[in-house]
Amino acid sequence: MDTDFFEKMAARPDALAFREAEREGVRRVLSRLAPLAGARVVEVGCGNGRLTVPLAEAVSEGGGAGRVWALDPCGGMCGKCREAVAAAGVESAVCLEEASAEGSRAPEGEWDAAVFFRVWPHLGDVEAALERARRWLVPGGRLVVANLQGSAELDAMHARCGAVSAGVSRRMPTAQELAEWLEARGWRVEAVREAADDYWVAARRRTGTDAENVSTNGAGCGRMDNGNHAKEIGVI
Repeated sequence: MDTDFFEKMAARPDALAFREAEREGVRRVLSRLAPLAGARVVEVGCGNGRLTVPLAEAVSEGGGAGRVWALDPCGGMCGKCREAVAAAGVESAVCLEEASAEGSRAPEGEWDAAVFFRVWPHLGDVEAALERARRWLVPGGRLVVANLQGSAELDAMHARCGAVSAGVSRRMPTAQELAEWLEARGWRVEAVREAADDYWVAARRRTGTDAENVSTNGAGCGRMDNGNHAKEIGVI
């Protein structure tokens, strides 16, 4: 992914700041992910840490040994995330990596959930990202794609802010379209929700015979042909 667009956004003092109404959406995401105490979560496209911090607080609640592996290909956003994590005092629960999903060094087979929060339209290669998520997760691990807007509302916002014209955003499939796409690739979809202020698709990694004979054909959900890279920042 060409990160110039997001580097410019990260340089703004209010980089991707949440409005109060959006904070309720984040609480809703955390509620749906619960229980999180002791969980190990990969967060793809962590941005400035808006979800990373509450995730880290939740996985370490009660002294739990949970962990968040937060990754983003934009160095500026990783810097903002590092600052947010340090300010919240949750450094021990977070590993931050400057990387795309495809290029991440997150250990495979160790994670309870892979969360794609407000990032799906920006992925360089959704097929490769999905395969990495499958490899990250423990058997039965959960994949979550979430936004704070419905697909049409998100597409309109990306058009207004210039992300579409900059080539860093594609059309967001509807939640039902994404669910069908995931099912065709061997995932067991558990929840599909979409409204003007909500988007949630949750699926489990199929295991054993449950994954046999599942077609990997079907309509694609988009691809942007950009170079992948990984630069490990390490534990904060």
